[in-house]
Amino acid sequence: MELTPASVTIRIAGAADAPTLSALHGAAFSPRGERPWTADEITALTQLPGMTAFLASDDSGPVGMAMILDAGGEAEIAVICVDPRCQRLGIGRLLLDEIAHVLEARGTEALHLEVARDNEAAIALYTGRGFQHSGCRPGYYRRQDGTRMDALVYTLPLAPASPA
Repeated sequence: MELTPASVTIRIAGAADAPTLSALHGAAFSPRGERPWTADEITALTQLPGMTAFLASDDSGPVGMAMILDAGGEAEIAVICVDPRCQRLGIGRLLLDEIAHVLEARGTEALHLEVARDNEAAIALYTGRGFQHSGCRPGYYRRQDGTRMDALVYTLPLAPASPA
């Protein structure tokens, strides 16, 4: 079966999914020169108050993941990535849409993220979804070769669900 956005399901992930989330993180970020997060690091993150992890899968297995930190009215995407073999197929947008849906239902008003200045594909995804450039963190990312890369900060205003 061919991977399409319609064949993908997204669920909330927990500490038991940490090895899978770590493998996805490594597959996506190691080629960019960034250190992959270990399963132990992801397990610790899933235990933080306000942290929610998402796992996207299809019949062939896991294809993407995201982790968000919701802090009363605002949230931040700690990480979002798609298996490189599945990139540019709409999986990242599905994850962003699910994150926005969950946060709006919680009453969250804004979603923030940082992205490496040289990650043009991700920047196009975020701006295409409505994120607005809101700042820069010089030298924020440290690559495995010791070089530094600026993080661009983006914000997406959300429309919190009205109380019934």
